[in-house]
Amino acid sequence: MLHVGSALADLPGPPREWQEQIDRVDGLVEEQHRQAAAWHRTQEQEKRLAHLLDTVQIKGVLLGAATV
Repeated sequence: MLHVGSALADLPGPPREWQEQIDRVDGLVEEQHRQAAAWHRTQEQEKRLAHLLDTVQIKGVLLGAATV
């Protein structure tokens, strides 16, 4: 069971179908915007954030959750 305050590492990943949709959308966005400077800045920021999370310099925390 997850609780508010759970670490990101404790959260389950998205269902396979969701991840497939995420991957398709990411691919389309990249295809349409990879020439833009903002795209490259966003990619660099993603890498930096991932590094900070991976090296536990920052910690993601679940602040709230709801079921539908």
